[in-house]
Amino acid sequence: MDVQRIKRKYRHTAWLYDGLIAPATDRLRREAVARLGLRTGDRVLDLGCGTGLSIPLLRQAVGDAGTVYGIEVSPDMLAIARRKATDGTWQNVRLFEADAETFELEELLDGMLCFYVHDITMSSTALPHAMKFLKPAGRLVAAGGKLARGWRGWLINPVTVAYALPFITTFDRSRPPFTIVLELIPECYVEERLLGSQYLAWGTRPR
Repeated sequence: MDVQRIKRKYRHTAWLYDGLIAPATDRLRREAVARLGLRTGDRVLDLGCGTGLSIPLLRQAVGDAGTVYGIEVSPDMLAIARRKATDGTWQNVRLFEADAETFELEELLDGMLCFYVHDITMSSTALPHAMKFLKPAGRLVAAGGKLARGWRGWLINPVTVAYALPFITTFDRSRPPFTIVLELIPECYVEERLLGSQYLAWGTRPR
């Protein structure tokens, strides 16, 4: 990943992220968190937590006894998430400014969420690195935008591209954004949403 380019891009777009992304992704976000199958007391990571839109749902799933970690490379995005954590007095949330390809955690995780983090899921090193912290039988869920196929692509792909370009730096038409997820989780399930312009992928790390 081009970390410096990502930071520059979000320096200009962080302020509009919640208003633009949240309404269009709320239903998918709730489905993604539900697919994690979290229980009270679990440890979960929001990899590329952005402005913290998923954190309230993750906190609700793990309860006060659990821990929610958030890793974000953009200081501008993370500043918004930290304000939310302060305003909400989220005692069990740990937010870190770190690169998804090199971050470290002191404990293993029961679940990991990758929600609308295209640059991370397309990185050849980010997800393999993050998997080191996911317990055997831990759950990985990834969701985001994708290009639709066939006639639907002609209709919706221009909108998808225009919607995504302010927030991503990696644009590769040759492979879907969940390719590396499939490589890491052999028994992975993938479903499409919104005429094929969104995907939801989930699976369990092999024991």
